[in-house]
Amino acid sequence: MSKLKFRSIFLSDIHLGSKGCQSKLLLEALACGTPLAAYPVTGPKDLIVNGVNGFTDDNLLNAIDQAVKVPSSGCIDFASRFTWDKVAEQFKNALVPKSLESSYKNSSRPYLSIWR
Repeated sequence: MSKLKFRSIFLSDIHLGSKGCQSKLLLEALACGTPLAAYPVTGPKDLIVNGVNGFTDDNLLNAIDQAVKVPSSGCIDFASRFTWDKVAEQFKNALVPKSLESSYKNSSRPYLSIWR
């Protein structure tokens, strides 16, 4: 009897209004080593690097065929770049632009002390 090799992939189905949750789902799939297959639309096309962590294509069947060839290690490596430390850094930079941060280093304002 021949052995069948099964490979899981995550099929992205974008729904309007759920783009924030969609990105989280995509990252969770990648963190588990699951390659992504999706249409090249906002969300998936921002995260998927063809051949590295999945595949996007206007023809979803082609995206699936290509995604199953993607190694799990590429998915995990890509997802590992998204850490809580980086989220905190981005949040901090959104609140206090780097150009202003240096001018507040000697500030006596206690709420700015967390940025030092």
